[in-house]
Amino acid sequence: MKNRSRAFTLVELLVVIAIIGILIGMLLPAVQQVREAARRSQCQNNLKQWGLGGLNFESAKGEYPAAEAIFHNNDGMEGPANGASYRGSNLFVQMLPFVEQQAVLDNVEDASGNVVGYDFNFIGQAAEQFNGNGYGLRVRIPLMKCPSNDTPEWARDYFGVQGSTYLANEAEHGLNGRNLGGRGDVYADGVFSFARGRGIEELTDGTSNSIMIGETFVPQRFSPSTANATTFTDNRNGWAPWWWNSGTGGGPLERSRNRTSNPGRFVLTVFSPINDPNFIPPNGTLGTDDGSHYHDTPFTSQHSGGTNFVFGDGHVDFLSETVDVDAYRAVGSCDQGDITDTSF
Repeated sequence: MKNRSRAFTLVELLVVIAIIGILIGMLLPAVQQVREAARRSQCQNNLKQWGLGGLNFESAKGEYPAAEAIFHNNDGMEGPANGASYRGSNLFVQMLPFVEQQAVLDNVEDASGNVVGYDFNFIGQAAEQFNGNGYGLRVRIPLMKCPSNDTPEWARDYFGVQGSTYLANEAEHGLNGRNLGGRGDVYADGVFSFARGRGIEELTDGTSNSIMIGETFVPQRFSPSTANATTFTDNRNGWAPWWWNSGTGGGPLERSRNRTSNPGRFVLTVFSPINDPNFIPPNGTLGTDDGSHYHDTPFTSQHSGGTNFVFGDGHVDFLSETVDVDAYRAVGSCDQGDITDTSF
């Protein structure tokens, strides 16, 4: 007589399912850690490309890109340089040809959808050229995005470093840096603090001791949060579009080209600590309350424990959120003589 195979009892089946569930539960965090490690590595590679782009720009032009390049036709005219009249090309737009993204500029469209190309010599608000036919909203530039962030696809997750220690002043830079327009302090000692490019010789603290570009994901008071196919539908409490520029405030155009840039949309200070909880939603609201801390937006990331930065010599470091604040501010400055150990 043949032996019949014994079937699993319900209890045995439930035990097997429970064991499988436990194993999956044990493996899932490891899988998530591997995925985040890959995203963090991709973010570092993005910053590496921007660092190389800055160095290639400097090699070609003898200076790093300006925080915001404002065209001047050198005709001797000095018109009013208020925010509505003169807004230039942010540093990332300037570097597009140096990170193999020239096609993005070549294919800029006008309002009718005709390809007209980008004009760096545009007089007025240069970034408006990306608004034609919703071009800026349709273009996707992976180098602008940290893969760990859930910010909108049109947003830029990387910002230049404006400074940390030396407040801008009227005598040197045509601007009183403290609490500019009620939006927070403006500094003048970073790699991208001016509306003119810094020569590499101006980084007297050393290129390897000066952070150049970092990342953030927190929303800002004066940036959009929603958009449709061709335009933004809400211009408050959102994220900086990759092409947005700033403004230069009042005063002659020539002075505006040598002044400190109004930072919020493309350069940040390192005065606020890394991952400052006062700015990170949902509990942190300093960045979106009334705009008084707009210029104090910190560098932040979704990577556990810190944030990625690229330095002036092109190397990338992950800086811990527990780094000594004075050491952090020292590498945020490029010319104040406050050289520090960067192996935080």
